[in-house]
Amino acid sequence: MSYVKGIQGQRLFLSLGSVLCNDPWAEALNHLRYWAEALRPGDLLLVGMDAHLLPKDEDKIWKAYHSRDDLYRQFFLNGFNQVNKAIGEEWFQEEDWEFMAQLEEQPTTRHRFFFRAKKDVTIHKLNRTLKEGEELDWFDSHKYGEESVRLMCHKAGLSVINVMQAPGSEFSKSFLYYLSSASSFSCWSQTVTNSFFANPSFCRAISTQSERGAGSERGWR
Repeated sequence: MSYVKGIQGQRLFLSLGSVLCNDPWAEALNHLRYWAEALRPGDLLLVGMDAHLLPKDEDKIWKAYHSRDDLYRQFFLNGFNQVNKAIGEEWFQEEDWEFMAQLEEQPTTRHRFFFRAKKDVTIHKLNRTLKEGEELDWFDSHKYGEESVRLMCHKAGLSVINVMQAPGSEFSKSFLYYLSSASSFSCWSQTVTNSFFANPSFCRAISTQSERGAGSERGWR
């Protein structure tokens, strides 16, 4: 942030992936407030948002995270190895865990990867036993609709200048937000909105199809 503060003149901050608001509501709001405090009059924050929601976008959401489950499994196993190295104990063994995923609709749409213990697993160095059936979250992704993101921005002290979607894009529920500090809805901001990003064709993604129902869970091999 010290580097950012040293940049002179008007600034445009980019968060093009669905990252900035990808957490539970309170955490996502704190992230926005953090960046809102860094903005000066005339600055802009361009935020990409994945606004696919359950139940209508169930197919796309599931497939987006499960087109290559074999690669995800390799990713998870590498994580197991790194954790074992860090604690100096081989307690994360592949055969002891179910690899699971789940879609949830409330309080907002969420996809989560998690592990479920097949038996009691003891971490001797921590004097801790994870009971059979206990779950460990690996990572999750929260998704919010436009109205929710507008409210979140308002509470963070930001104002939404414009929302764009790429015409014909199969990622049609993803919104891009131009945000400026609430006190600096400037002419420069309007100029950027109307010219520099006048062509929204840069927003592209691949349409996906689902293999499962909302609210359920599944493992894979």
